[in-house]
Amino acid sequence: MKTPTSATTKDGSEAEDGTDILPLLEALSRDPARHARFLNTLSLLEYIGVRKILKSQPAAGLTAEMLEHILEEARHAAILKRLALRVGGPAVADYAAPALLCGEEARRYIQTLDRGAELDLKETGFPAAAAPPVNYLYTTLLIEERAGRVYPVYEPVLAAIGLGGVVAGIVREEEGHLSAVSRRLVREDPGHPTRLERLRRTERRAFAALWRALQREVS
Repeated sequence: MKTPTSATTKDGSEAEDGTDILPLLEALSRDPARHARFLNTLSLLEYIGVRKILKSQPAAGLTAEMLEHILEEARHAAILKRLALRVGGPAVADYAAPALLCGEEARRYIQTLDRGAELDLKETGFPAAAAPPVNYLYTTLLIEERAGRVYPVYEPVLAAIGLGGVVAGIVREEEGHLSAVSRRLVREDPGHPTRLERLRRTERRAFAALWRALQREVS
């Protein structure tokens, strides 16, 4: 197994944890049934993101910006669901286990990030009352950073099978939200530079575990 590294392959497909993501994405694109389940899993992750926003943001502090992000994440879930249906039909109509590819591992990936942020904030004495919204900011930032590395590699794979443009649009929106989240973390957590580096290490391990599970499914 490769060790964590910042190196990339010539096509940019190798993540900083050493995971070469392109071969798996290409293999999925040649297997419509599994590919549809993978797209449906991506839709599930966006849906979970919506739920986490709603649970973590108190109504008293819910801004127009946050409402826009809720709508954005829900729209991404719907877009990816429609793409999954195009590829796989009724077999991926819901988020039941048979309609997903490594659904439990995908949920575990997000829960690992969420729990990691929760514990780090608690262990460093961050005020408990203010922790849930900040926890959400870290979790969403880590996920969107990962999407920013995976989706640009995925887009040409999708384009090659006539499904281009959808993921590219999601990336553009995620980039704008990533900037907004980063600005909020600077304001709300004085310890954000070192905390973010710790949580990025957690994310790298969690993503590597998810990707290994996907590789087992495809191979």
